[in-house]
Amino acid sequence: MKKFLVFGILLGFILRTGELCAYELKVMSFNIKRGGLGRLPAVIEFIKRENPDIVGIQEADFSLKKIAIQLDYHFDQLSSVLSKFPIVEKIKKRGLKKRDGVLIQIPKEVSGKEKEIIGFFNVHLPPYPYTPYLVRDGKKPFERHRLRELKKVMKKISSKKFNFDETPVFLVGDLNTVSHIDWKGTLHSTKLPVTKMLETEGFKDAYRTLFPNAISHPGYTWTPNPFRPSKETSDRIDYIFFKGPLDILTSSVHDGPVGGNPWPSDHRAVTATFSL
Repeated sequence: MKKFLVFGILLGFILRTGELCAYELKVMSFNIKRGGLGRLPAVIEFIKRENPDIVGIQEADFSLKKIAIQLDYHFDQLSSVLSKFPIVEKIKKRGLKKRDGVLIQIPKEVSGKEKEIIGFFNVHLPPYPYTPYLVRDGKKPFERHRLRELKKVMKKISSKKFNFDETPVFLVGDLNTVSHIDWKGTLHSTKLPVTKMLETEGFKDAYRTLFPNAISHPGYTWTPNPFRPSKETSDRIDYIFFKGPLDILTSSVHDGPVGGNPWPSDHRAVTATFSL
């Protein structure tokens, strides 16, 4: 009887404080192609259908505010981030018209914690020259320009100001390069330094963490029909990376009809669900 009493007291304490109560968070990365011009209703319908908590949009252009209003999300225009939860700080990386990250506060009723802050970075690295095309055509890979941009983001993430060593942090986006893990045996990791750098910095690739075999689960995000031209390469260039006190539960790559309309982008979307 005493054991049950002690257990009941402990359970009540946990439920009251919420400190040991995990919650789930769904994240999405989606390049919508030139603001979803002519395709925006399907873009919005897809996001609504998947119901993510936080979204990194690439090529949002003029459409981010429209999407946010339609779905009732908070948003940051310069980092192209949508969030169900309040954005409490915006992290500037380069120039006057670009940001790459935000801090998001998860409400107590969701997290069970008095103050749960997560970092969320949305990245769109330069597309050309595109390494898979160079390799296909018998030329040497070129990644220095993408690595240079990523280093600027990593500088913010490693800043003591944000304490991302102890805070959950996500980096999502269209990196416009393939993973050194997927291309193992084809190119040495030094030839694909972008994903290798993320790995070195402690980030995990959500999709590849759950599906380590790149042959059976290629997870290609570039490029689906009806946008696929002839002689196009198939590549995984859109990612969700994560690090910190959280666990990956699910990850998926998405395309196909949306509400009777064809898939609305030349990229597949990526989602992942986490337990924090």
